[in-house]
Amino acid sequence: MQPGLGGVFGNSIGTWVAGFQKYIYTSNALQAEILAIQEGLKLAMDLNLFPLEIESDETKAVKLLTLEPNFSNPTALYCRSLMLREREMFIRHSSRHGNATAYLLDKEAMKLPILNKPYRLSGSPFFCNATTR
Repeated sequence: MQPGLGGVFGNSIGTWVAGFQKYIYTSNALQAEILAIQEGLKLAMDLNLFPLEIESDETKAVKLLTLEPNFSNPTALYCRSLMLREREMFIRHSSRHGNATAYLLDKEAMKLPILNKPYRLSGSPFFCNATTR
């Protein structure tokens, strides 16, 4: 399992607004996606990035956050509580190809020096230049 999270916030025309990366260890893709959504929600709230559309390429994560609560996943419950608190937010499924920048941030996160420390990015890193505006 790839040990990295990444996410990007763009405005209505797709221009970079903010991003994040985090080097983590998890054994499954679903938990990694839920953790990425959690980091993204924290950043969105800190920067007041609303209205907010969350896109995930993990169908199970979208279902977990939009359908019945799963009390065995505390991270998902936390994300649901943040999403319910903020009315101008929704989550939908998207293909991995639809967000190449977030995928690159995921891949590069494993090179970060500190495990479980989120890195917030105010500008697009050089390795994402080809995928951002």
